[in-house]
Amino acid sequence: MPAGISAPTLEWNNEVFYIVPNSLKYKSGKGERNVRAQSGGGSSVQMVVTENVETKKSMVNFELMNTKLNIDKVQEFIDLFDQNAIEFSDPKSGFAISLSNMTIINDPEVALSQDGNISVEMEGAPAS
Repeated sequence: MPAGISAPTLEWNNEVFYIVPNSLKYKSGKGERNVRAQSGGGSSVQMVVTENVETKKSMVNFELMNTKLNIDKVQEFIDLFDQNAIEFSDPKSGFAISLSNMTIINDPEVALSQDGNISVEMEGAPAS
């Protein structure tokens, strides 16, 4: 029986980060497609498929716990602008994704509480 991927390793700029479990989500950057129908009269229909090139960018979201180290690293990596690299993998399944030229697109909110997290949202080049 195939196993799902639920505990990936995340490397950010070649450093392993401990993330909040079940918080990692991504899009590989293949882009979205639009399917439309055009009519030739009566019941004659043709499909027209187009790509939305604006969506051909990768995305990754994850959460970190609110430690001083994580707060400092997020602030440091914001200043790298589009020079961040993200890799995540699952050795058990052989799953691996590399994302380059990633930019933190949000102004991460840091919740200073007993169960506070930092939400990080990034976009960049399509996955390789």
